[in-house]
Amino acid sequence: MNTKPLADLDPDFDPIDGANALMFDCPVCTGTAAHSIAVTFEAPSLFPSGAIWKCLDDNQNTFTVSPSIDCDRGDGCSFHGFVENGVVRW
Repeated sequence: MNTKPLADLDPDFDPIDGANALMFDCPVCTGTAAHSIAVTFEAPSLFPSGAIWKCLDDNQNTFTVSPSIDCDRGDGCSFHGFVENGVVRW
């Protein structure tokens, strides 16, 4: 299993389109495939699926959301992981 501190993935905790959200750089996709992962929590979803995560701790150093994040974008991104205690693991 791979891990990386959330702080190393340029996290942004600003609302997006009125939704409380966390955005961070995908730890798997780099170079021309680089993209951000958005996680909405306890707010309207940004996603057609209606996905909303529960924010268990909103401090950047101990940030935790549940459940896991599956970033199957249909374009080769294989990130499926967790954000727990300020660490992203996949």
